[in-house]
Amino acid sequence: MRLLCLVVLVTGVVGTHSQCPNFTPSQTCTCRGMKDKSGEEFSVITCRDLHSEDALERILAACKELPIFELELIDCSFRYLPHDAFVGTTVEVSIFLN
Repeated sequence: MRLLCLVVLVTGVVGTHSQCPNFTPSQTCTCRGMKDKSGEEFSVITCRDLHSEDALERILAACKELPIFELELIDCSFRYLPHDAFVGTTVEVSIFLN
């Protein structure tokens, strides 16, 4: 019985799987690839200290066609959000923190 409970717990835990873009070391973003209980893969992307619209567009271009659940922009400053920056991306949750 204990073994069965352990197997159920292990298979239900969200693990890490890769649905992440390849960021260059100069980009201040990280990505956590995850898999939900039903097996769907998605990403949580966190970017810090972005200070240009071009940098945001490069990051989002790397994310096109990937299922992104959450995009966190922390301590970023932009004059505006480019009108086509999110074209081709799927982001369910956006968080902006300063």
